Amino acid sequence: MQTLKEQRGELLRKLASFQARIKAGETLTDEETSAVKALLADLDKISSAIKDAEEKKTLLDRLSAATTNNDDDEEDGTPGGSDEPKARTMGQFFLQTERKAGVAGLSKSGQKLVLNFKAATDPQSVGTAWQPLLTDVDKQPLTPWQRKLTIASLMSQRVVQGNSIEYFLMGAMEGKPGTVAESGKKPQIHYADPTPKTETLRELAAHVVVTDDMLEDLNYIAQLIDDDLRYQLMLEEENQLLAGDGQGTNLTGLLNRQGLQVLQATAKDFPDKLAEAKFAIEKATEGGARADAIVMHPDDYLALLLTKDGNQQYYGGGFFQNAYGQGSLAGNPAVWLLPTLTTTAVAKGTALVGAFKTAKVLRKGSIQRAVGFIDQQFIHDQSTIRLKERVGLMVDRPEAFVKVAIGG
Repeated sequence: MQTLKEQRGELLRKLASFQARIKAGETLTDEETSAVKALLADLDKISSAIKDAEEKKTLLDRLSAATTNNDDDEEDGTPGGSDEPKARTMGQFFLQTERKAGVAGLSKSGQKLVLNFKAATDPQSVGTAWQPLLTDVDKQPLTPWQRKLTIASLMSQRVVQGNSIEYFLMGAMEGKPGTVAESGKKPQIHYADPTPKTETLRELAAHVVVTDDMLEDLNYIAQLIDDDLRYQLMLEEENQLLAGDGQGTNLTGLLNRQGLQVLQATAKDFPDKLAEAKFAIEKATEGGARADAIVMHPDDYLALLLTKDGNQQYYGGGFFQNAYGQGSLAGNPAVWLLPTLTTTAVAKGTALVGAFKTAKVLRKGSIQRAVGFIDQQFIHDQSTIRLKERVGLMVDRPEAFVKVAIGG
């Protein structure tokens, strides 16, 4: 038969299993909730019984100690013994002790021994023991805000079979066609040798090490990390496509391409320079390419939105209606009728106006994900998740892009 403490231990183990499920985010059924309440009621009864038993044991231990002291007094001849025979039982000792203390009316056939114990009057409360059961756990951690990726989607895409692509820029034309008389000599045309250009794919990669326990016990967190790793790879791709410096294994981004047109502007004439950039592309390409988008920092776009005319009317429309109440109000109006993208990928004070479709993002496949072991990871229950992609940028018409820099 189980002791009271063994019964209490069994109840606590059952309650702990329910507590673990609640912490994991499970919702108990009505039957399980009733079972938890029944277990708590049984636990209260067992705990009360254990408390009563411990108090009784304490009292009996004190009586036993007193008996031992009385025996020692009788052996030493100290006043403890009297003419009464030596007490042989706990009850006899209690009666003798009470008589010596002057308790009247207490004899072997007199009053009975009554032991009083504390009643179970403590209120049942949550306290700290059950506090974890009252806390709901949201299993979706809040990740940092992720910048919207826009640059790659503005450009054309091209698949590369090898690890690089070579193209040729036609040389200058010598001579030109002209009018001639009958039987006259025809003008000769000659093209200088073409200039070869090569764009090489670069590899973007990252990895993370996770334990088997995390993959099994916190799979949703491991998946969250995996997804964020993929985003971080694409974020670096956007940074390289826009502003890569070409050093080492870096790409040469749009803003650092040789042949890129550059216009200097002030905060005051910034809108005018954006218009100039739009038509500078048309002039440089003989009308063969036209600007199809503007990319700028949100602060620079906000400065344009807040610009007013002499009548204090917003050029881009007010906060309730379009300028002078005419036309329909656009949420984020296009600048010079060009789709305008705002992103912190470009530095404040810099705008890029371009015929973005003339540029090509080079790709060899998509993002590759692989899982493997490094060194002794296998025997330590660890694995490495690796993501990589091969990407390049082909800007064979750099004159189709204009960088507008404020104050620089």
